[in-house]
Amino acid sequence: MRRSSIIAGLCFLALASCGGQSNGPQTEATSPKGPPASGATYLSEQELMHSVVGRRFSSTTSRGLAFTVEFASGGTGTVTFSGTPRPLTWTINGDVLCFGTVVNGQRQSECDRVRPAGGRYDFVDSTTGALNNTYTPI
Repeated sequence: MRRSSIIAGLCFLALASCGGQSNGPQTEATSPKGPPASGATYLSEQELMHSVVGRRFSSTTSRGLAFTVEFASGGTGTVTFSGTPRPLTWTINGDVLCFGTVVNGQRQSECDRVRPAGGRYDFVDSTTGALNNTYTPI
């Protein structure tokens, strides 16, 4: 499933970034048309298991709505918006983390490569290289 349909579904419930969160102008690494910048350091499968799995993260949609995501062990977790948790599932294949939830009866998911970003983590679309969102561990 393409990111645009995922974000459209998740934005309906304000569970996703609705376009990402960027701390500056778009670069080759964050542009939907450009591949990840050469030299970008993404977390390996082992690093994802250590840095992401078993942790909660906070973020904000492009409309300023706060939400949290938890990647529990065993491929499950929750995404919470306005105090309402929704179950999510996740998988890791190499350096790609895929996760999703059900929105209006349809499965919505995305697959990202994750890179450290000064104490936070950038989730970068594994196909387009676009920055999907930046998450802060909580």
